[in-house]
Amino acid sequence: MYEPMRDEEVDREAANRALAFKVAWLLDPLIHGDYPPEMRLYLGHNLPKISLKESKILKDSLDFIGINHYSTLYAKDCIHSPCSSGGHAVEGFVDTIGERDGIPIGEPTAMDNFYIVPYGMEKIIGYLKTRYNNKPMFVTENGIAQMDRPSEQGGELLNDVKRIKYHKGYLASLARVIRDGADVRGYFEWSLMDNFEWRLGYRMRFGLYYVNFETLKRTPKLSARWFTNFLANITQKNKQKSEIEGAFLEGGKSLSNWDVFSHIPGNIDNGGKADVADDHYHLYMEDMEMMHSLGVNAYRFSISWERILPRGRFGGINPIGIMFYNKIIDTLLHKGIEPFVTINHHDIPQELEDRYGSWLSPLIQEDLAYYAETCFKSFGDRVKYWTTINEPNHLVDFAYIKGLYPPSHCSTPFGNCSVGNSEIEPIITLHNFILSHAKAADLYRKHYQPKQGGCIGIVVHAFMYEPMRDEEVDREAANRALAFKVAWLLDPLIHGDYPPEMRRYLGQNLPKFSLEESKILKHSLDFIGINHYSTLYAKDCIHSPCSSEGHAIEGFVYTTGERDGIPIGEPTPINHFFIVPDGLEKIISYLKTRYNNKPMFVTENGIAQLDRPSEQGGELLNDVKRIEYHKGYLASLARTIRDGADVRGYFVWSLMDNFEWTNGYNMRFGLYYVDFETLKRTPKLSARWYRNFLNNITQTNRQEIIRYSSKKDSMLSLPTEEA
Repeated sequence: MYEPMRDEEVDREAANRALAFKVAWLLDPLIHGDYPPEMRLYLGHNLPKISLKESKILKDSLDFIGINHYSTLYAKDCIHSPCSSGGHAVEGFVDTIGERDGIPIGEPTAMDNFYIVPYGMEKIIGYLKTRYNNKPMFVTENGIAQMDRPSEQGGELLNDVKRIKYHKGYLASLARVIRDGADVRGYFEWSLMDNFEWRLGYRMRFGLYYVNFETLKRTPKLSARWFTNFLANITQKNKQKSEIEGAFLEGGKSLSNWDVFSHIPGNIDNGGKADVADDHYHLYMEDMEMMHSLGVNAYRFSISWERILPRGRFGGINPIGIMFYNKIIDTLLHKGIEPFVTINHHDIPQELEDRYGSWLSPLIQEDLAYYAETCFKSFGDRVKYWTTINEPNHLVDFAYIKGLYPPSHCSTPFGNCSVGNSEIEPIITLHNFILSHAKAADLYRKHYQPKQGGCIGIVVHAFMYEPMRDEEVDREAANRALAFKVAWLLDPLIHGDYPPEMRRYLGQNLPKFSLEESKILKHSLDFIGINHYSTLYAKDCIHSPCSSEGHAIEGFVYTTGERDGIPIGEPTPINHFFIVPDGLEKIISYLKTRYNNKPMFVTENGIAQLDRPSEQGGELLNDVKRIEYHKGYLASLARTIRDGADVRGYFVWSLMDNFEWTNGYNMRFGLYYVDFETLKRTPKLSARWYRNFLNNITQTNRQEIIRYSSKKDSMLSLPTEEA
């Protein structure tokens, strides 16, 4: 790739000329049927004429373009500027060099004019994409050389950390340009092993395998092991199905992003995988009986995108997946249980991540809308409660700020990822989440709701925040935390724009909604789903020093569960999850006030137990703390309903222990204990308590809840997520 030496028009033209003389000289005839006009301008009759017959054969004689890319250089004009070297007609009167004012364009390598400039990959492919109408491409060579040291057969030659960093950078650049729509079909690393490098002989070593040219022994370098893991994490066929469903590759389902992510060592606690999980796919009838025996009147579950549309819009509908969810829905209704369906809960077909980067691309909006419409068509005659996306604000935080969820994007100081920008990418992704919901809801409202009579909402991850100190700056910080964590998602979907608190601090970094988008967004929710687990303190970082956090993307707020060493509530096994029952009342009151008492459902609320492999009874089954937790939170819910909050239902998280994302099987939230070896379900003490509660036996200061739940359109139940 070529970059202008100076920020001047003549050097920008020189960079384009260099590309024409170095790259398009070969490709223009093979695609357009003649030499580049830039070359004809400067070489005139020195360039041969291509006959009409030749031109006809040449045009479109390529099915694809192979690209050998190693480096980027500066280009300096030699037509209007003096050049000490270069600048000949056959080179387009351009001088190319790797340094400007003595500073190299990128980290030098062992070869002259080969510099590490990862974005050059993105730019050269972008150039070819534009010039040749996105002709399919393969990166046929890309790599970095090490200088041979005859006396050193180990050390840096085998521990080639720089090669790993090189490929991480260039592959990230490649991912970005694919995300932007470039039709790149493959990538080849140069090279498998050290070899004879033309005139450089054996002095330069490009291989993933070290070759001793005396004995011919091949020894894997560190980069070979890295590539093995990299490729295994992409092509691994024995993958995980999220949370409870299992059957990860049965019934026509494709790989999800979580299937791939969960098999990368270190991503899941204790190496847990959900290849089988609770095996709800095969044991759903038993699970329905469990629900029925509890006396629930609604079941919240999610549909697996990759089970319905294994390739998104790029392939057909999977009839086996449709059949499975039809069985779930019909069985629920037969047992008098209302299906409450989430369309997307974290997982997506891996193909959408590979094709264009999933939530980082606006293309995801069309995919989500198409998937949602497939669900409306297939199940909407029986499903009356839809949520489009489960807590996208939480996914943005964990996937694109902290990098803990796939696709593991982040930047320092938020996390240690190979790609990502924790200040910018979260804004892009949540924008796409918001518009994806709006398009799906608009489709539902126009084409399905009038006939099917259901309602549609979204689920927000909502902690409550209390001021750390009894000072105005911390009260403002608590409000700011709510704006940046909760209203960031909900304000656009109800008011049509981002929160003013965010616009004040993020300014132009926040995207603008068009008038048409704002119109679709406004009132695109029939209800708000609330996942609430805890309350934290909020401390101002604008007028006060903060030891950590306090970044723009977080509203310059530091959040913590302790003040002066004293926790805000009883700690639980999960960091930042404390038992603070009045937090439920307060977060609902906040939403009631900010959104004019829009109907609400508490879609998740629960407490984890830490798994103890040696203990299958004891505290895990006699879960008194879980009972006390729900008593406290249900009493808090009763108070806020008494104060007029339009809360239509409450779901316990969760029916049974399951695969809890990056916590794997370490955390048990269920009312039923699951032995993950035998898959046997055993009711915990909390299951018996909840059954009694729902049958009006237990007295828990819940008269208002019982009275409210007798109304039409209200529900007291529990979810079992299958995303």
